[in-house]
Amino acid sequence: MTRTKTFVVIVMLLISHKAFAASIIVFDGVRHVTANTTGETRFGVGDWSSSYSVTTGGNIQGFASQTSTLSSSFLGGQGFSEVRLLSGPTGPDNHATSDLRGLFKIEENYLAQLNIELFEGIGSNGTNTHVVLQQIGPFNPIPIWDLSGTPGMTATFGNEVVLAPGTYMFLIQAFATMAPSAQGSASFNGGLSLAPTTLLPDPPITPVPEPASLTLVALGLFGVGARKWRSNRHS
Repeated sequence: MTRTKTFVVIVMLLISHKAFAASIIVFDGVRHVTANTTGETRFGVGDWSSSYSVTTGGNIQGFASQTSTLSSSFLGGQGFSEVRLLSGPTGPDNHATSDLRGLFKIEENYLAQLNIELFEGIGSNGTNTHVVLQQIGPFNPIPIWDLSGTPGMTATFGNEVVLAPGTYMFLIQAFATMAPSAQGSASFNGGLSLAPTTLLPDPPITPVPEPASLTLVALGLFGVGARKWRSNRHS
């Protein structure tokens, strides 16, 4: 009898663990590196490592690389982009980028922990590093984190939030461009860890209705007011 109970408990634990671990779905994973408008893209989850280097017109070199992972527990990795002047005047398309975007859906509460370093070169107009976490809702996307690097410095971010069931987008981008006589470089290192939790979700950000939604609300209120006016008139 004891062995039977033990066997049943083990089976139930295995089943519950499997269901628990399968409560996050990562989909629409897109990662790409681009140098001077030419590059390589990876769609889907898993590990990916790639680099791309292009010299345009013999005077502008663009380089981008990325080693990243998209899974049910981690979204992130390392990415680097750089544009530099080799000789002569600059030309068009002088930029490089390395970015990662992952959409994921959770069916229970999840603890999302951000641990990432962003580096942004100084002296290049437009060069930037960017991290975004937002919920995809019925209205406009709701931003949770929207972080940028500091020019000339390595900025470290360590944030955490408990997410309610729903669909979310996570983005990391290192974009380098070059002003007429400057070199641009940018990089990221780290990402977002995800784990099921029994903690309650953090207070959600109130979504801002789109103009069309506001119009429908206004028409609805107008209809209620008109109906009430008619009833008062006939009584």
